[in-house]
Amino acid sequence: MGELSGGQRQRVLVVQGLVQEADLLLLDEPTTGLDVTAQRLIADVLAEVAEEGVTVVQATHDLEVARSAGHLLLLQEGRLWGRGPRGGADR
Repeated sequence: MGELSGGQRQRVLVVQGLVQEADLLLLDEPTTGLDVTAQRLIADVLAEVAEEGVTVVQATHDLEVARSAGHLLLLQEGRLWGRGPRGGADR
């Protein structure tokens, strides 16, 4: 993996999580460093596994990615700032 680009390494790490067929995926910025096409592919795959019953927990700074989540926890300076279901978080 040392010879892969950052984006290639990100994709490999996401695939590693998927092939384990776990009931829970904990992901920290899984689309960082990826081009738009790869970001969409990862988002589609994560949505698919979530539909199959896998719990996907994803940390992100990307508000567009956050808006696609089924539930949100918004943090500011390490503290819970808001939470809520898809469509917006209550403050």
